Amino acid sequence: ETPDLFIAVHHNSVELVVDANESRGTECYYFYKWHKPLAEALVSNIVDTIGRANREAQYGYYYVTRSTVAPSVLLEVGFMVNPAEYESITDPLVTDQTGAAIAEAILAMIPKA
Repeated sequence: ETPDLFIAVHHNSVELVVDANESRGTECYYFYKWHKPLAEALVSNIVDTIGRANREAQYGYYYVTRSTVAPSVLLEVGFMVNPAEYESITDPLVTDQTGAAIAEAILAMIPKA
């Protein structure tokens, strides 16, 4: 059996020369165009649920996004290096809400019988 989806969930960071306080939001990377709807659904659901800035679905040439077995994305939920987002990311309620938003996006991708 092959998987239906591959979602790598991460928390973002920035280079040392970037002001971490200015880095915020949720983004999701995809490589193949047919993976983009999954990336868009994940970002949209998290942004709508948590209220994070929408950094949108973006093309990304990453190892985990180049899988052709299933739609594959790299989801960056928020920036751990931003103190305000770190507080939110580590809040158990927000963690649960984020997980629910991810689950809802996945369920929306499943074709209705």
